[in-house]
Amino acid sequence: MFVLASDTGRKGGDRVDAAKALDRLGNPSGKQLLTELAADDRIGRLARFKAREVVSNPLRFRRK
Repeated sequence: MFVLASDTGRKGGDRVDAAKALDRLGNPSGKQLLTELAADDRIGRLARFKAREVVSNPLRFRRK
């Protein structure tokens, strides 16, 4: 999943989804990638918004 999340040739939404999955699995690189994606102007606005949503509220997507 790390490769998918960091692959600049992929769609922004796919990258954000992969980074969210890493974060849910407890991989610290997930949050780092989400932070980077939230500020990346090369991906779409919706993808940046999705990444910011997780970064600003990390408990939102965690499993209970």
